[in-house]
Formats: sequence, structure tokens, C-alpha cells
Amino acid sequence: MSGLRTRVATRVAASVLIVFAAAGVFAPQLAPFPRDLIRLENSGRAPSALHPFGTDMLGRDVLSRILHGGRVSLVMATVATLVAVAIGTLLGSLAGYFGGRVDTAISALVDTALSLPLFFLVLLLGQRWGASVGSLCVVVGLASWMPVARLVRQTTSSLRQRAFVDAARGLGFGTARVLARHVLPSTAAPILVASALGAAQAVLMESALGFLGFGLQPPIPSWGGMLREAQSHLHDAPWLAIFPGSCIFLLVLALHALADAGQGAFDPRARGERHVGG
Repeated sequence: MSGLRTRVATRVAASVLIVFAAAGVFAPQLAPFPRDLIRLENSGRAPSALHPFGTDMLGRDVLSRILHGGRVSLVMATVATLVAVAIGTLLGSLAGYFGGRVDTAISALVDTALSLPLFFLVLLLGQRWGASVGSLCVVVGLASWMPVARLVRQTTSSLRQRAFVDAARGLGFGTARVLARHVLPSTAAPILVASALGAAQAVLMESALGFLGFGLQPPIPSWGGMLREAQSHLHDAPWLAIFPGSCIFLLVLALHALADAGQGAFDPRARGERHVGG
């Protein structure tokens, strides 16, 4: 029964991600109105057939802005995760493969980075480099690579003494080829799990930056920025906060659900527990 619930939850989470991805990619075609179209005569309209998610205080269609804001969140999550995975995989594989002083130095770097207040570091770097989509992607990625590095380091360290790795070394393959063709493929599954969690963290971080006013600036819509604009209208126009907040919640929940499902599928101990229990 638990396995059935897990499969259902995974399919629902995957469906939610597909819907969000499709909505982000085709936002210009799906949006019923231009994202920045101001109609003061429609200011603060409740949800209706014409405006399913209502309008904001400038008369802009909330659904259109949510669709365009979703593109920002998806781009942020994807690019920031790729940056984090690239850095974490490189450093983690070097630490696990070489061990010794290399491992000690990289592990110390990871521990130091994890001890920093990462959100405030993101705020400082974002202020230094400016609030653009590209800079925020890099900043969030630079603040998120440490769990990937630890994971890859642990897996690589356990694989470097395996017979197939010794055989590859014996054939004269260089370090880069051994890592790329024989070691890193074995870390792909756990990296995917870490990537899903990292993407969820990126969405939350981008939303928090936007809510605090350090994210993308108007007129570019973002879910966090929409929440910031809605905080003074929670009583008279609650839909301004409900819809972007619900999107953040559903996207993060779906990413965590996929990460949990992936961890259960790739962890031999979890599979064994389900087998014994079933």
C-alpha cells in the first residue's frame, strides 16, 4: 500500500512539474493579457471569468503575471541547480578520488561554506552583482553546491578502490577519463535527488529575495515580488497573495516529492525495508 501511495505521489508531482514547465515555456501564448498592461479602471478586481486570478492595484491581470513570473522561477531553479551541480560534482569527485590533502582541503572548504549564513551571503552578492536573472542564478548556484559536493565525495570515495576503477587505471586511462566514464555515472542517481532538492531551494530563495525587494525589479514579474506587492492588501485583495503563494508551495512540494521518491528508489536500504515490510 505504501508503495502504491509513493507511485501515485510521484506521478502527481511529475504532472505538477510538467504543468509548471509548460506554463512557463508557453507563457506568452497562454497569458490572456500582456503582463504589464495597466488598466486603472480595473484596479483590484476580484477573480472573475475575464480575470480568473483577479487584477492587482494597477489593473494588471494576475494570471498573466503569474505565468510570466513562473518563467523566472523555472529559469532560476534550472540554471542555479546546474551551477551548483557543476561545482559540487567537480570538487566532490576530486576530493573523493584523490583523498589525502586534496580531500582535506576541499572538505574544509565545504564545511566553511556550510557554516556561513548563506541567505545573507546571497543578499550581499546579489547587491554586488545586481538583480538580474543571470546574476541571481549564479549567486544562488554558488550558495547551493555544498550538499552536492559532499554527496559526490562520499560516493566517489567508496568507488575509487573498486576493481573496475583499478582496471581502468591499469589500462593507462587518465584521471579525467576514469572519473568521467567509470566513476561519475555511478553518482548520477543521487545527484538527481540532490538536484531536485536544490531546485526547490532555489525557488524558495528567489521568492524570498523578491519578497524582501532584493530580487528582480519591476516591471519584471516574479512570484516573490508579487507577494511583496500583496502584503499591504491582504484584507481587501487576498487573491494577490493566495495565487503566487500557492504556486510557490505547489512547485516546491512537487520537487520535494520527486526527491523523496528518487531517494527511496536509489537507496538500497529503503528498497530492502519496503521489501521486508511488504
